[in-house]
Amino acid sequence: MDEEKLAKFGPGPWMTEPDRVEYKAEGFPVLLLRHEELGNWCGYLAVQPGNPLHGLDHRDVSGDLWVHGGVNYASQCSERVCHVPDPGEPDDVWWFGFDAGHGFDMSPGLMRLGSPLREMLWGEYRDLEYIKASVEGLAAQIKVLSESKQYARVLEARKRNRCSQCGELPVAETEPAAYAEEPTDVVIRLKPSCDCAAAAQ
Repeated sequence: MDEEKLAKFGPGPWMTEPDRVEYKAEGFPVLLLRHEELGNWCGYLAVQPGNPLHGLDHRDVSGDLWVHGGVNYASQCSERVCHVPDPGEPDDVWWFGFDAGHGFDMSPGLMRLGSPLREMLWGEYRDLEYIKASVEGLAAQIKVLSESKQYARVLEARKRNRCSQCGELPVAETEPAAYAEEPTDVVIRLKPSCDCAAAAQ
C-alpha cells in the first residue's frame, strides 16, 4: 500500500487507482494525472502542429467543446503535462485540459480538512473510468473540429476579429452540429467574448 498517498488523501477508491495514465484516443495523445495536492483527476489531450486548434487559448475553444467542468487549460508541454511522443511524431504538441475538482466533485485532499469545510466541499468522486470517458468524449469532439472545413472557416473569421485590447477571440453564433457539414455561404455572425468595447465607451 502507498502509505504516503494514504496519509495525504485517506482511504477510498483512489487507493487502487494509478496516478498517471497515458494512451491515445481518436489518434490524439491523452494524459490523465492525479492532482498532487487535491487528489482529483485532471484530463489532457494534445493536438499536433497543423491542427487548427494548435496554439489556441482554452478560452478560445470553451464555446466549441464540452467536457466535465469545461476546458480550462491550454499550453505546450510543461512540467507534469508532457509525454514522450511515438517515433516519428512531433513533440511540440498543444495540450488542452480539464479537471474534476469543481463544485459537486469530491477531491480527496480537501476531504482531509476538518469540519465545517469538509461538509461544504462534499461531492462525488470522479474516478478513473469517468475521466477516461470524459476525455474520450472530448477527443471525439476535437476530431470533428480538426477535420471540419466549416470550423476552419469560422475560426479564421474569429481570428481576424480578435480583440485588439485583450486578445480574446469573439464567439461564433454557430451550432456545433454545423461543423460536421460542408462549408456554406451562410454569413458568420460573431459576438464579443470580452467587455473591452463596452468599457471603452
